[in-house]
Amino acid sequence: MNYADAKALADCVVNLLAPHCQRIDIAGSIRRKMSDIGDIDIVCEPGDGFDAYLDSLVPEVLALDMSAKTGKPTANGLRQKSFRVGDTKIELWIVRPD
Repeated sequence: MNYADAKALADCVVNLLAPHCQRIDIAGSIRRKMSDIGDIDIVCEPGDGFDAYLDSLVPEVLALDMSAKTGKPTANGLRQKSFRVGDTKIELWIVRPD
């Protein structure tokens, strides 16, 4: 995926999550402004209501791309969520206080 398309999708995911995060940033190859993006990495520190909101995250993200294939989480832990929108893998890294 090219940088502009990946950045636009990453921004949509960030906008969905931001109200439920203390902090959220785009990471990986988008942060480094690489021309070819293999996946989207987002790092966040959860805030109030974050865990409850994650239950609805995948359907909302898929709604951003009407041609998207069925989203299926491939990682669903406390510190990482991984899913696809179309052919693009999205990695959500969750930093939780110990």
